[in-house]
Amino acid sequence: MTPMKTVTVPGATIAKCREAAGLTQLQLGEKLGVGQSTVAHWEAGRRSPSARLFNPLCVALGVTRQQLLAGVDDHEAGAA
Repeated sequence: MTPMKTVTVPGATIAKCREAAGLTQLQLGEKLGVGQSTVAHWEAGRRSPSARLFNPLCVALGVTRQQLLAGVDDHEAGAA
């Protein structure tokens, strides 16, 4: 069995971007088809998002891949 590929994004970055997007953990989870507890685990650094969820996560948070990986949300980057 092949292990699931994940994308390493600091949990604090996910939380910061989620809050900047005005989303609760539950709302973000619903947008991505995962539970609130999964989002909580990402934010606590206990788990990382799967590679297949990385692009949808960026869209839901309103950030680019580069911004999420670098820990910069749209508000900090000065984007509209």
